[in-house]
Amino acid sequence: PCQLLPLPRMSSGESPRLPVPRLGSQRTASSSRLSLSGGLGQVNEVEVPTCARTKQARRQSWTRTFSSLSLGCRQRHAVKEMSTFKLRAPGLLRATEAAVPLAWAGSLMRPPIVSCGGAGASSDVQAAVAFSKSFEVEEIDWFWSHSWRAPPWRKIMFLMMVYNGRPAAVFGTGAAVLGFALSASEILPTMTDARQLQLMDKVTHHRYAVWSLVSGVLAFAAALVFWRSHRTVFLDKVCISQTDERLKRRGIESIGVFLQSSSNMLVLWDPTYARRLWCVFELAAYVHAHMMEHGTDFSPENIGVHCRPIILGPTSMAMFIAGDIGYMVFLLTQNHETWVPVIFFFIGVVICVAFREFHRTLAVLRSDFMSFQVAAADCFCCSHDHVDPATGKELICDRKVIEGCIEEWWDELEPFEEFVQTRLFGVFESQLGLMGIPYHYLVLAGLPILWAYLDLASPHVREGQVKTTIAVLIRGLAHWLFVYPTVIAIGSSLARSRKSRRMRSWRAVALLAACGGV
Repeated sequence: PCQLLPLPRMSSGESPRLPVPRLGSQRTASSSRLSLSGGLGQVNEVEVPTCARTKQARRQSWTRTFSSLSLGCRQRHAVKEMSTFKLRAPGLLRATEAAVPLAWAGSLMRPPIVSCGGAGASSDVQAAVAFSKSFEVEEIDWFWSHSWRAPPWRKIMFLMMVYNGRPAAVFGTGAAVLGFALSASEILPTMTDARQLQLMDKVTHHRYAVWSLVSGVLAFAAALVFWRSHRTVFLDKVCISQTDERLKRRGIESIGVFLQSSSNMLVLWDPTYARRLWCVFELAAYVHAHMMEHGTDFSPENIGVHCRPIILGPTSMAMFIAGDIGYMVFLLTQNHETWVPVIFFFIGVVICVAFREFHRTLAVLRSDFMSFQVAAADCFCCSHDHVDPATGKELICDRKVIEGCIEEWWDELEPFEEFVQTRLFGVFESQLGLMGIPYHYLVLAGLPILWAYLDLASPHVREGQVKTTIAVLIRGLAHWLFVYPTVIAIGSSLARSRKSRRMRSWRAVALLAACGGV
């Protein structure tokens, strides 16, 4: 209750007078002090009635109440907007070419670099430049769903293999064939060794070249890095404004439209993906949006869900580099038969080391699928007590918004979790194949074998040995398409069996030697 200071007694006809505050008056239980600047620069402490403090406390209480009510309204508004798949404003549906995020060695796929003075204007300029590289579309080819906590270099290598791998294979093979033709026509020089070969009625020295392998590798690397894929993709960092808060909010609220307008969804799965709440939301929204188009009789493959572990990129590149180095040594060594076991032992070592890490990651991903729970995912707002660490403003709870959207689509969280644990996990296993790596990745990684056999065949073309040339080329195709994948399968099986245990040194050498020998 408000307690006022008692008024003094007054006689009739006397005007009421309030008590005059004195300098240095003590604080009482029913009053507080305000500092007022008096005459001559003196500061007078004025006692303020308790009612002022009470009004201030009530005002603060009402502010907190209205703030919580406003926060709840904003959350319900966000659930309504995001679950209805409606565009919040014209011109928000944007995409970019796949070449844009992969340009400059995938600079846009990396987290922003913060300088000594903070992110500042430089990060805003980078965000504005990235947004300017997107454009309005009516349909998106691929929606990239990924976690920003994943290692950027793994995502970059994987996306380069996905979007630039086939053009790089075409350019590399074309350059290798050109090197083969120039070497066979004696335009490019060849090398000889001490071995002698019996060809028809004459004895000649063994001649060999490396032009096909060298030109193929250089052209493959150049196309892998600099090829510009024109397929349209969605990347939130590019297609949603990061500098205009109004456009950013509307873009986030329209994320369902981006997902609904995408023909395919590429899930860049890594150990952090299932633990990120927004990644879970993207997966749920895409499946629900395309499930409405195909009805109840649908499968994740029919609606274009492609789950790929990003460890595929580094593993494929490791196999490619191992084959390149191994066959380069194979061509440059004079006594080929002596070096063959050593070369393939080296390839086997690289394969087993790469695949041990590969299968460790796959084991984590399988565990994430089997134990998938929406409640186990992390979100930014909950980890910061719903307060923006940069501005100090109160944040709405993303978890309540996302769980509200999933419940709006699936009635409950359990049906969606069961879908991920069973049907989506089955698609994930089938897309990886028996060896854990799709066959076309093995074909790309084994291209140095084909190019090396072109170099082996070029001396026979010079000598006019057509049948021998054809035999060498057929053997090269067999090694490239059958023998090499078989060696990879054996190495993958050995690595899978030893992924969770440390191998003793002699056991590791024995297993790797067996792999290389085969």
